[in-house]
Amino acid sequence: MKTTTSLLALILFLSLHPLRAQTTEAPPAGKNPTVITSDKLRVDTEKRIGIFTGNVRVKDSRFDMDSDDMTVYFSQNQKGVEQIVAKGNVVLTQKDEKSGTPGVARGDQAVYTTKPGIGAEIVLTGNPTLTQGQNIISGKVIRFLRDQNRLVVEQGAKLILYESGDPKK
Repeated sequence: MKTTTSLLALILFLSLHPLRAQTTEAPPAGKNPTVITSDKLRVDTEKRIGIFTGNVRVKDSRFDMDSDDMTVYFSQNQKGVEQIVAKGNVVLTQKDEKSGTPGVARGDQAVYTTKPGIGAEIVLTGNPTLTQGQNIISGKVIRFLRDQNRLVVEQGAKLILYESGDPKK
């Protein structure tokens, strides 16, 4: 999400300052951009928010995310992001480097924040599920503690785990 943070800060910066020149230069070597597309983008510099509406798609080197809408709350100094809220048909896809099988998280809402002592956290609510291959995790709330490489499932946690190979019928 650091790349997303930088990109969103850039969007806010560009909305505050006129663009003097356009460039088609490639991104610096070793730095992959995060690309966000949507039907519409509104930035309110006074409220420090960016609102993406309709067919939101985030493509990052580490994950992809789709949602109906996404609101970005910028920090006081406008150099970072305090919170990102994606709503409606949220789908996060991340490829597992070890197995090659993508992990897919789905829910009605995803909230990204960073907290002191915890780091980056994504909270998925609204019938959240996490699938990888045939394996499924569900509950009322799924928390991804990214910096700690932890997953917490709250309230009615359920895990359906298959042995490697075809699932039993």
